[in-house]
Amino acid sequence: MVGLEDAPAVTETREDEERRRQELELLEKHYPERWGQTRRIHYLFGSYYRINYHLSEKENMIGHSHFVQVKDGKVVERN
Repeated sequence: MVGLEDAPAVTETREDEERRRQELELLEKHYPERWGQTRRIHYLFGSYYRINYHLSEKENMIGHSHFVQVKDGKVVERN
């Protein structure tokens, strides 16, 4: 069995960083902050993200969650 320390390192290029920055800007517009909730955008892999809205009054419990893909400049729900 191969441990994580044996896995090849994944390096990002400047193009990857720029693409991810643009995807985050799009996700922030598509999923705005909500009163009484904390929005967290989690990068998963490729162009897939998980957006969680945590409820402030419920000890940070997740109220809403979206599994999305950014594709061709559009956000596609994959729930």
